[in-house]
Amino acid sequence: MEKAGRFSGTSSGAHYNLQLFALSLVGVDGVLGLLCFYFYFLRPRLHRKKEKSTFFHCTCPTCHRKFRYSRSQVGRSYQCHNCRRNFVFPDPEARVPPSITPAPKAQPHMAFLPREQPININRKRFFLVVASGSKRGLPIRVCDDLFLIGSAEECQLRSNHPNIAPRHCSLVTRLNQVFVRDWNSGLLTLVNGELLPGGKEWPVHAGDRITVGPLELLMQFRESSLAQHDLEEWALKCLDEDAKRDELSELVPEESAAPGFAGASDVAALVIAKMIDRKGVEQGRLRIFRQGDIVIIRFNDARLVEESEIALVRKEIQDHVDQPSMRILLDFKNVRRLSAAAVKMLVDLYRWLRGQQSRLALCRLAPELQGILETLNAIEPVEHFTEKQSAINSRW
Repeated sequence: MEKAGRFSGTSSGAHYNLQLFALSLVGVDGVLGLLCFYFYFLRPRLHRKKEKSTFFHCTCPTCHRKFRYSRSQVGRSYQCHNCRRNFVFPDPEARVPPSITPAPKAQPHMAFLPREQPININRKRFFLVVASGSKRGLPIRVCDDLFLIGSAEECQLRSNHPNIAPRHCSLVTRLNQVFVRDWNSGLLTLVNGELLPGGKEWPVHAGDRITVGPLELLMQFRESSLAQHDLEEWALKCLDEDAKRDELSELVPEESAAPGFAGASDVAALVIAKMIDRKGVEQGRLRIFRQGDIVIIRFNDARLVEESEIALVRKEIQDHVDQPSMRILLDFKNVRRLSAAAVKMLVDLYRWLRGQQSRLALCRLAPELQGILETLNAIEPVEHFTEKQSAINSRW
């Protein structure tokens, strides 16, 4: 009783029991309140936050491109950026297989992906490769069904040359086939050297040459995409293969001009011998052939940038200059990029050849590279020619 009196302030046992009962009720209410707060407020909030931060992954059923979507996007339709087909984001927790009913019309740009231009995966990639001029080897993607060439602002390929009309001609793509159409502007449009009638379409294929005023374009196509650097090298390779076909047709002798040949083997031997005389032999990163007293060295690489490659090229050139008083002609037909180390290599090579009583000349150097070398005074003592034949016919 002394303890109860100290607790309740009185010595009555009934008051002591009532106070114990009240304290027990307060403790139960507190526990129940905490449980209600957790189950009815805190737990649903954490669950919703977890659902928002959880992403699922799926693939397009047509082109198998991967997509990421959230819980709130389950069951919504979406248009694939790659193949432009509609599909529904599946529920990963569903136990039944999805229905085969057609998907509803998609609302574009619903998934967490950057906006990009849709591309038809079944469509070939057509290119126009510039075959002449300062932009030789530049690939131009034909990405529209109607590709206009002219001087007007709405043309995809524009030129302000007076021999090109505002709407000179166009390339029309239908069912993976390309047709060239002249817009009857009064100016000439040539396909493989033949005049295209005004207002009519003509089918073009890979390897055909289209001449629009001063522009000469080579038609090519690819099925796989490439990086810009690889695409430029591929375009230059297409031009070289086309030039080889032209030279091969010139090398084949006519029947009236070769009556003494016994058969096709003699003709093939003659063609191979002439090709070796003209094209030379490929050795390492160089193509070397002789014409008269001139040794012509053509670089096979489009970029002379890496120091290790430049050192290897210099060694190969010096290995082929085995005699004094030689005339060395460096052909820059394929080169599109030069580093400072490559310029230094040319200067050192000129000094080394001068010590060997030999002479050095350059030909077919790109205008932008020629401007760089002139700015650095790297080719001031060296003869430079725009064409290889003029360098062969000249005395230097």
